[in-house]
Amino acid sequence: MKNSINKTALTVLFVIIFSLPLSSIYAQTHYVGISPKIGYAALIDSKFDDLGRFDLKTRGGVIAGMSLFYELQNNNFLFQTGFDFDFLNSTSRITDFTIDRPLIYPDYPMVYHYGFNKWKETRNVGMVYLPVMAGAQFQRIFFLAGAKVGIPMAAGYSSRGVLDITATDEQFIDEIQNAYTHNIVSEKHKDKGELYLKMPSLALAAEVGVDLDEWLAAKPPRRRRGMRRPKRTFKQLLHYRASMFIDYGLLSLNDYQRNAEAARPIDVANATSQTGHLPVFENETPYLRGVNTTLSTEGAAASLLNPLTIGVKFTVMYEFEKPQPPRRPRPKPKPKPKPQPKPVPPVPPVYMCGVVQNGETMLALDSASVEIYDEAGEVALFIDTTSTDGMFHTKLEAGTYSGYIRRAGYLPYTGVFTYVEGDTVHVLLQEIKKNVVTLLDVHFATNKTVVLPESAQTLEDLYDFLSENPSVRIKIIGHTDSVGSDASNQKLSEGRARSVRGEMISRGISADRIEYEGKGEMAPIATNETEEGRAKNRRVEFIILSE
Repeated sequence: MKNSINKTALTVLFVIIFSLPLSSIYAQTHYVGISPKIGYAALIDSKFDDLGRFDLKTRGGVIAGMSLFYELQNNNFLFQTGFDFDFLNSTSRITDFTIDRPLIYPDYPMVYHYGFNKWKETRNVGMVYLPVMAGAQFQRIFFLAGAKVGIPMAAGYSSRGVLDITATDEQFIDEIQNAYTHNIVSEKHKDKGELYLKMPSLALAAEVGVDLDEWLAAKPPRRRRGMRRPKRTFKQLLHYRASMFIDYGLLSLNDYQRNAEAARPIDVANATSQTGHLPVFENETPYLRGVNTTLSTEGAAASLLNPLTIGVKFTVMYEFEKPQPPRRPRPKPKPKPKPQPKPVPPVPPVYMCGVVQNGETMLALDSASVEIYDEAGEVALFIDTTSTDGMFHTKLEAGTYSGYIRRAGYLPYTGVFTYVEGDTVHVLLQEIKKNVVTLLDVHFATNKTVVLPESAQTLEDLYDFLSENPSVRIKIIGHTDSVGSDASNQKLSEGRARSVRGEMISRGISADRIEYEGKGEMAPIATNETEEGRAKNRRVEFIILSE
């Protein structure tokens, strides 16, 4: 049985992993984490029948534990496995019952009555589980469901209650009470022992919770233009969750055979109403020696012992950062030409010539900041300002470059252009005017409002624009595609616009200069029938409110 369950768990694990499409392998994110947990636990005594002498009522107790896990995220899909270390504490109430036992003296017939009142049995169990869970995450909400294979590591019980002892004698009319010389007293009794539980255990498990990154996670590092994406620190790779969980054991834990064999021997020869093998008396005396566990009594022979746990978790996860792509090597300088037998006139150097102009009046703009990078936008090749005639010059060969040109009072130019030898590069800047809408290249995790590190450069550009134009007020507008409900898309678009606004405020821009709004799926710019169209519709824009 144990080998069969382990093989089944491994089969499910391999099927889930290898059923993922190979095309999405680069969309996967890997985590390891730790989850302390606490809650309510109960070892449910079902089908317990002690021939009407007494009954068990499960009261429960507490669960405390720790989960160490590995998690795979692929878009919305979640897969999780690892180890759970749980300590379960559960109390069962034993209904009041009485046992009669005669005192063995030929000339002194007396019957002792043992009243077991307010009796409780508390069981403590340590478990180790191997969970196999799968689920999904949508925006901040996530859920997981699956199965757990468990092994009990240690178990014990303790019982306690009030023992009221009275006696009857043929020579007396009333019962004898409080006769200390004859051990006829009322006392509190305690006992404890070891439990034997079956292995393995199989439980169904479910968990639902909320992602706390928006409030607890460290902000991504800032990135200046021309710099490679900086490596995130340990704190910036930590993620946080809070969740509720429920586990229910399908297999009974009670190993009745072993518990019955390990029970302390009892003397029942002279008990007139004792069944079930619970109290232990000294041989041929009416004196109570101890109490065996109810799981070793005749009433537990066909009963089930199913664990149930319900509680809360707080999770801290560490993300394994994806490796950065290698830097594009700079082209090696061309070798110098071999000397010719005849002197030739030197070839004049080729200069890139460009002009920055007003996009409407075509007038040249002086003092405009011109930054030219390689095509990937990572290596700065030229940084200067335009002269009075709006011109700039630099020694660059024909090719494709990334440019970032800005001037106070104008929207910045960010894009890729191709320089052809002999041509003049014309850059047109648009004056800042009201109601001008500009698209932001901002990226978010799927169905989340947390800005991804890939968006750092765009946020820095927007910060530079607002810093250089202190009188400008803007409104940030979020949009989504049509996947999902109207309400969830509206909430998602508002959250993303709010996140971009928060990034600007955290960098020092006054909050009263930035408004935000979410339009959900109400303003598409492309069809929602194709993936390309939906990608265009998932966007963030800003509109200028004042010049």
